Amino acid sequence: MFRAHREAHGLSRQKVSELSGLSPAQLYRLEARNEATLKTFELGAAAIGLDFKHLVAAPTLGGQIKAERTKQGLSLRTLSAMTGVSVGTIRRIERDEAHIASAAKIMFSLSPQAAPKTVRRGPIVRNRDVQLTPPDLLDQLRELFGPVCLDPCGNNKSFVDAKTTYYEYQDGLSLPWKGHFCFANPPFSAMAPWLLRAHQAWKSGDVKRVVLLLPIRAIGSRAFMSVAHDALVFVLPKRLRFWSAQTRQPMRVTAPMPSIVVLFGDELARQAARSLWGNFQFTATDPANVDHPAETGSRPVSVSQNSLLS
Repeated sequence: MFRAHREAHGLSRQKVSELSGLSPAQLYRLEARNEATLKTFELGAAAIGLDFKHLVAAPTLGGQIKAERTKQGLSLRTLSAMTGVSVGTIRRIERDEAHIASAAKIMFSLSPQAAPKTVRRGPIVRNRDVQLTPPDLLDQLRELFGPVCLDPCGNNKSFVDAKTTYYEYQDGLSLPWKGHFCFANPPFSAMAPWLLRAHQAWKSGDVKRVVLLLPIRAIGSRAFMSVAHDALVFVLPKRLRFWSAQTRQPMRVTAPMPSIVVLFGDELARQAARSLWGNFQFTATDPANVDHPAETGSRPVSVSQNSLLS
């Protein structure tokens, strides 16, 4: 139960450990063996936004169980007879001093519908999406546009070093985007909402310049075509070698396809970008005829003759 909800948030056990203050060993025992006190479980549950519906509200899970028992007019002895859990253990559960395995028996006996409910905090991030932007590319971007004010797709191992960072357990799509330069290397499995949000933040004037790092297959998607008229797009001349979030070292292999830099910005920013990547600027001969890579698998771009796509 706990592990399924943790993975639904795209959170590693190490990240939950950092958020909750629990050790990785405590989290392992909780997930693999269901061995944890109620207090341990509550700390972990708070970190992944897990709560229980259909139980009376109370500050602690033990308090919820006691309030639900009282609401139903059940004595400790009656509940013990119903569940096979001793009266003494039920008392410890209600004081938040028992283990989650015993508490679960009581909880689902009191309310069979007390299914765990995950409070969604943002888009699901898959493990393969967590690849760090190469430091040398970030150096180039900072040289062009200055320090990064906001990274809405942050990772605690990232080299972006933004003034404000939204991490994967937060909802970077709905939180404010402000500043002169925002950089995002969004989840490649869910690019569309980030493209649209970046465009909206720039169009509204909340952010002066927004740069997105995306795989080339983003070109031709409906989201891309809906904002392409305001974007300056460059196909990077070499396939990137992303860095591992686990080791903070370059990955063994380069990306399976070229990457693009998408810029929403003023004319000064456009001139700066052209000074570096002008020979690799994307141009669509007819946007209406650009294929949808996800549907056709074909290469959807025409770019200047100097661009290296293979």
